[in-house]
This record gives sequence, C-alpha cells and structure tokens, in this order.
Amino acid sequence: MSNNDYEVKNYNEQMAETPKETGMGVTVVLSILSVLIPILGLIFFLVFRKTKRIRARATGICGIAGFIISIIYSVTVLQPMLAQLSGM
Repeated sequence: MSNNDYEVKNYNEQMAETPKETGMGVTVVLSILSVLIPILGLIFFLVFRKTKRIRARATGICGIAGFIISIIYSVTVLQPMLAQLSGM
C-alpha cells in the first residue's frame, strides 16, 4: 500500500464519520442575531435573498420581529420610566 492510498483511505474514513451539515445551525444563530439586532436581519436578508432563500426568509422575519419587539418595549417600558424620571 502506497502512501497516497493510505491518505485516500484515511480521508474516506473521516468523511464517513463526519455528519452531513445542513446549515440549520447557522440559520438558527443568524435568526437569533436578527431578533437581538434587527438591522442585521435586514442585512442578512439582502445578502442571502438570491442564493439561500430559506435562510433569507428566516432572518428577514426575525429582523421584523425584532423591530416590533423593540417598538413594543420602548412604548411599554421606556416611556413610562422616562415620564417618571422627568416628573421628579
């Protein structure tokens, strides 16, 4: 057995042991980032819209959800807090 045959066999064994990557982990991480920082959702959507449509849609929806959550938070929590501080 030559050295090259050993390298090919070793590579094939490594590939058989490596699970197939579907990219769902990446999509989940990008979606979480899109909710926490909504402008990233828009950027990810624009970057992935032609090549990875499912990932683009997921990050876009999460970005919109992040914007809505931040608006609700500012209206319900921050405005009463600022009104109370300005009344002191």
